[in-house]
Amino acid sequence: MICPLSTEQELILSLLPIMDDLERGIDAMESPLFANMVSHAKGLRMVKDKLETTLQNYGVETFSVLYRPFSTKTMEAVGREPRNDLGIGTVFQVILKGYMKDGKVIRYAKVIVSY
Repeated sequence: MICPLSTEQELILSLLPIMDDLERGIDAMESPLFANMVSHAKGLRMVKDKLETTLQNYGVETFSVLYRPFSTKTMEAVGREPRNDLGIGTVFQVILKGYMKDGKVIRYAKVIVSY
């Protein structure tokens, strides 16, 4: 039986895609193609930082998976590619960050793994 989510959990999960969008927007604005957007990226980063601080105040944290062995406990593999420079099953690209709340995974990291 799946336990229903609390209102707090629903709110937190609804905010995570907004965080993803902010991070993608900042990355795009900081790329060489958009050199004139750097000041806009700074403003967007300030908004992202406020959201991140709010989530942290509710016990939500990201966790690091890059260049670590793949684990079904915290990750979902969305692709795999051959890599001679890495061991089999090593995460070399993170598509979406994973999040934990109070030590429990609330969103698995979506990753690409070597083979």
